[in-house]
Amino acid sequence: MLQIIRSKTIAEITVLQNEQEMTITKPGLYSVSSVVSDIMAPINVDFTITHNGHTIEGESTQMKTRFMHKGNFAKEFYQFEVTQPGKYLITINEPIVPRGSLIVKESMPNIKRIAAIVLLVLGFNLSGWGIILSCNPHPFIK
Repeated sequence: MLQIIRSKTIAEITVLQNEQEMTITKPGLYSVSSVVSDIMAPINVDFTITHNGHTIEGESTQMKTRFMHKGNFAKEFYQFEVTQPGKYLITINEPIVPRGSLIVKESMPNIKRIAAIVLLVLGFNLSGWGIILSCNPHPFIK
């Protein structure tokens, strides 16, 4: 769970800008998120990510994770894999959302995210039972 919270923002581009260069220093999984003032606003932005003239292919995320970014709602909607560090260019082709911005952040696979949530819940459950049993070692015996 800490990896989700501590994920670093690589670049932020407003919808009114056409393109922005970003530097990615390590290989891994990255995500593009839409930052809007309304969480129910649609995510309709056509963009491309290129590295040395080659377009980076990605996929739409199945879990549309929501989080807060500088006081506004953000929703992750696209993930891509980076194998070579370097300078990347994100270009907005056709903005549909009039206000808002896109951010590129470090991300993690969905299976790791689900496993972290399940292990967090199990950890709280076990600590709760530890407190109960330390106060009453025989809770089910009358």
